[in-house]
Amino acid sequence: MKVLVIAGIGIALLLDSFAQTAMDALRMSRWHLWSTARGTAVGSSMGAVGADASVMLSNPAGLGLYKRGDFMFTPMIQGTFATTDYLGELGKSSRYNFSIANIAVIDAGDNSYYKGEPKEEGWLFVNWSIGGQRLADFNQRIVFNGTNSSNSMLDAFVVRINGKKPYDADPFYEGLAYQAKLLRIINVDSSKYVHVAQGVPVFQRGELTERGSIFEGFLAVAGNYSNKVYVGGSIDVSVLNYKRSFLFEEQDVNNLAVDFDKFTLSRNISTNGYGFGGRFGILYWLPIPVRIGFAMHSPRFYSLTDQYGSVIESVLDTSGSFSVESEQGKFSYKFVTPWRVTASMGIIFKKIGFISLDYAFVDYSTMYFDFGSETGPATFESSVNTTIASRYGPSHELRAGLELKLAQWFMFRLGGGIATSPYSPSAGIDAPTLFFSGGIGVREKEFYLDFALSHVKWAEQFVPYTIPGIETPVVNTAISRTSFLITFGWRY
Repeated sequence: MKVLVIAGIGIALLLDSFAQTAMDALRMSRWHLWSTARGTAVGSSMGAVGADASVMLSNPAGLGLYKRGDFMFTPMIQGTFATTDYLGELGKSSRYNFSIANIAVIDAGDNSYYKGEPKEEGWLFVNWSIGGQRLADFNQRIVFNGTNSSNSMLDAFVVRINGKKPYDADPFYEGLAYQAKLLRIINVDSSKYVHVAQGVPVFQRGELTERGSIFEGFLAVAGNYSNKVYVGGSIDVSVLNYKRSFLFEEQDVNNLAVDFDKFTLSRNISTNGYGFGGRFGILYWLPIPVRIGFAMHSPRFYSLTDQYGSVIESVLDTSGSFSVESEQGKFSYKFVTPWRVTASMGIIFKKIGFISLDYAFVDYSTMYFDFGSETGPATFESSVNTTIASRYGPSHELRAGLELKLAQWFMFRLGGGIATSPYSPSAGIDAPTLFFSGGIGVREKEFYLDFALSHVKWAEQFVPYTIPGIETPVVNTAISRTSFLITFGWRY
């Protein structure tokens, strides 16, 4: 997967008490499409093939193709690696995590017999499933450093506090910097300020750590009508857990400032909540060995709560050391993701394998926040939603897969896909997504094991802080993620 993302992470993103932005909306709306190892190995393109729990990511009608009960469990190990370029200095970091990609039980209800005679028409099977799958993974760590001779984060604080009395400053940012003696007022009447590292080159170091996921639980049912038409739907509950820790440090390594050694800003935010949604799909088996399908995924309606806080620590040459901590902020709100429409096709080669193709359409400009009716949040809500509508646009996803049955008990799989940029042309950001995967499967009469390996690459850019009218340094980041999945299954 390769994606270019432009994000204002540091001051640009975090200087408001209401922390959610357009970039957060995109993060909560994009799916990574992990489920079973079999589905991942074929590029999450099982929509029309069916009879695998990964169809819950695309078309629940595929559940109707099961003719036996099934239980599966899929653990996943991931390694995420980042290389940064900041002010000409390179940095490297990594993060590993273990998670559950999928767990599900499927019950196949055989209605194909009527008064002891085989039934070939009508509702032959009505199957149901309950389980969960990992929709998104937020785990990554980025470190960067470099010497900045042009500006400082303290310059951004000065711009924000100028014209304000100290008690009117943002208590999560410049207000803390003032209390930590990093900002000095030079004109009480006009509320003009300077900072303690004015005109001094500073060594800057930063670390951004993100954790969390979206895990979805589902209850699904699907029917098989005359072995030609399959209809299915699900009710889905998504649990979102996200934590972000941003640490930024500046130091006067050349000892040029009169009363400044270093300072550190630590910013933490957690987002937790749940959302509801559903899927509905249909499959049709053509007279030739080809199945086609169509599905619609409703928006996810989230109820979320943010908790956030900041700490600034300063070490000054003559004034001493200070540590100032903000109160813990808390804000509850609602968020709605876009509709998703999918179409799929599977070419089935009996006893040999299949070729699968899935297409999805998502319009990211339709995401929106609901911050409530209070004046402050409502004003910010309008601003963020306007940004979402103008920055994002429709995205097209195409995924393909291949499974070959090399022996009665052994399968080989390959997959891949592409998604067009979620950004609108006016945003000037071209961010296509590419991904590749593969795997093998071992089948016995009742038990099976599937293995999958997927590799993802993308690029990000973010700025630790912004100063109006001044160019501030950008962190250019190349990230790769490798995921290894194993599905343990039992059919009954």
